[in-house]
Amino acid sequence: MELTEFIVVAVFSAVQSVFGMGLLVFGTPTMVLLGNDLADSILMLLPSSILISLGQIYLTGREKTALGADRIQMWFCLIGLVGGCLVLVGLSKSIDAHVPLGILLLSTSLIRAMPWLQRHAATLLETQACSYHLVMGFIHGATNLGGALLAVKANTYCSGKMETLGFVSRYYAVFAGVQLSIISALHAVPDLQDTVICLMLSLCAFLVFASIVSRSIEDHIFSRMFSVFVVIYGCLLLFST
Repeated sequence: MELTEFIVVAVFSAVQSVFGMGLLVFGTPTMVLLGNDLADSILMLLPSSILISLGQIYLTGREKTALGADRIQMWFCLIGLVGGCLVLVGLSKSIDAHVPLGILLLSTSLIRAMPWLQRHAATLLETQACSYHLVMGFIHGATNLGGALLAVKANTYCSGKMETLGFVSRYYAVFAGVQLSIISALHAVPDLQDTVICLMLSLCAFLVFASIVSRSIEDHIFSRMFSVFVVIYGCLLLFST
């Protein structure tokens, strides 16, 4: 890994430490924009994602979570996740990831910006739960960008910042563990030295930012900033081809 890639890991680890997401949704397209293929980009970020998610699970350990209440849906999600990982490994070297990532990011921004789309997605979650989880898992396994659908689920089942953070971190920990296992077995094993450096950077970011910045930034301010950056990244990916 180059210095720029380590900086990407550090910066977006700080973002995810504060808000529960950011490392994958921004780190993945940034790595692709830097010239890496999609599978390698995801592989660079997964160890740090697992570390931060475990830290957030520890911090929110007493918050209730809906994970245990929807095991059937979770199995469908894992099936989709495995399928997405297999597609990723099979096609990563032969496709240009800029366009699909750009479209997914712009779709994410639309869901975040339009309440009626959020309500429609929430309705699908209620009426077609298994299909919803299957699609969410597949998108995340293939692109690392299943966070938009996960956010809808979190908004539906959770109330309060800490409960939402605990909910999302539990899903991300499971997702990243499965992804890392499959991609390492079928594509490539992460470089040990690079992984250790990334984990140290992510740990430092988590220890510094998780307990300080999260108390000083309002949720609605971050939500607007997050949406703006999603649009910017989506456009950059689409117009960099």
